[in-house]
Amino acid sequence: MNTTKRHLLLLLFVWNISGIFTLSNILSHFGETAGDEILVQVRASERNKRSASGKFHPDRYDLKLAPSGKEVHLALQRNDRLNTNVPTLSLRDQLMKNENFEETEEHVFYQEIENGGSFLVHFNKDRTETMYGIFQSNGSEFVLQSNDTDKTTSHKNGFRKFQIKKAESIDVNDETLYLDTKLKSSIEKQKSSDSRRRKRASGTYNIELLIVVDYAIYQRWFGKSLGSTFNERDQNAVASIRQYYAFVINGMDAMYKNLQTSSFTINILFSGIIIAKTASDAPWTETIKITGVTPNQVDASRMLNLFSSWVKSQQNNIPGHDHAMLFTG
Repeated sequence: MNTTKRHLLLLLFVWNISGIFTLSNILSHFGETAGDEILVQVRASERNKRSASGKFHPDRYDLKLAPSGKEVHLALQRNDRLNTNVPTLSLRDQLMKNENFEETEEHVFYQEIENGGSFLVHFNKDRTETMYGIFQSNGSEFVLQSNDTDKTTSHKNGFRKFQIKKAESIDVNDETLYLDTKLKSSIEKQKSSDSRRRKRASGTYNIELLIVVDYAIYQRWFGKSLGSTFNERDQNAVASIRQYYAFVINGMDAMYKNLQTSSFTINILFSGIIIAKTASDAPWTETIKITGVTPNQVDASRMLNLFSSWVKSQQNNIPGHDHAMLFTG
């Protein structure tokens, strides 16, 4: 990681930005209506790799489906650079705390580079699997999730039941384009700098992202979390948030892989996440939000300045990173 230069990236109202930021568990977490049922031919590679937990999972899945009457082939490759067990910190009453727990469920991230796909596969305790993800086809974006009542992996000819839904098309505004340009600008600076970045190979650029989410996002996930006590619901919310933004980073990494040239490779890495658990712990948004409109709004420039100042003041307390990204709900 480049310790001399860090950059800030701000994403506003990510629930309403088209592309890889529209999705979680995918048809249900955010109250989405159920999709149409579709049969998908699923074939897992015979070549497996050992996960961090010591278990073996396929390094590739091949999916064949016809969402719009035309067959689509999705070649999912396992992303071994990404997992959710990253430094996880929370803010409550101005105190920063390490959230020391690991995922209780086994899950692995996969990418589909050609169609901009990001997928997550849960490996259940009963040795079945649940798959969900997002991909693009013929200019449209689709969300895909295996049917919860049909988790078997040994259907005739490898076919399984999924739910599929076409994502809503939402215009990308100038602020989003500006922020995306900031990330690309950061990458260009790193390519041309003489920094002492650790590289896997010549021409490889590892961009380490620190994710910061505000209170509105935590509140939303906590409201949907499971558990009989406050602590159980709190931990469930933190785990879900961390998993979701790992999914987002997986999609970002796939997007940049699709832009590769023969001269360099870009890896988007997950360096850590910080979650604000009260309104007072998210001054970058809560102190300047405009409540007279629905949904609430903030001035992007003011928020970026507040967030930038906060990150600079916390350099000794937060995980190392190249980019700090603030998400607000």
